[in-house]
Amino acid sequence: ARLFVPRNPGENKPVPIVVALHGAGGSENLFFEGYGAGHIVTECRKRGWLLVATRSGLAFGGGPPVPAVLDE
Repeated sequence: ARLFVPRNPGENKPVPIVVALHGAGGSENLFFEGYGAGHIVTECRKRGWLLVATRSGLAFGGGPPVPAVLDE
């Protein structure tokens, strides 16, 4: 997974987390350097949100284990 953390996350308050999922054959880096030149990172930065982009590999049987990624 690749993570974006805003410079000043909210102190003593919840910070929203955006989980970015892509199709098979891509990587988590597409959200940072591809898709709209990283527009999602810009939007998360403006709002003070965390961004987690996962790697799914080529397994077509299901997506990445999002709950486990968030726990980690």
